[in-house]
Amino acid sequence: MNFGAKVTLNLAIISTGFIPHHAIARIVKSNGSQLYSIHGRNPDLVKQFQSQYGFPTLSMDLADLLSDPNVDVGYIGLPGLRTH
Repeated sequence: MNFGAKVTLNLAIISTGFIPHHAIARIVKSNGSQLYSIHGRNPDLVKQFQSQYGFPTLSMDLADLLSDPNVDVGYIGLPGLRTH
């Protein structure tokens, strides 16, 4: 294993709400990570996110997304249960 090698992580974003917009803005500026897939339940919002941020893939099925071997990291952009 080469510990000095540069690695780029493929990120999957789970949610098309307001929270992921803030995370995505930081992800695209970071070194070593790239947007890979967007997941949500509303097809129109998922396609809008994909177009707006340039995700190469989208997902409407969470099981498919989680089993995708190209996904390295998943970001769940949902508020906590105690958020009011």
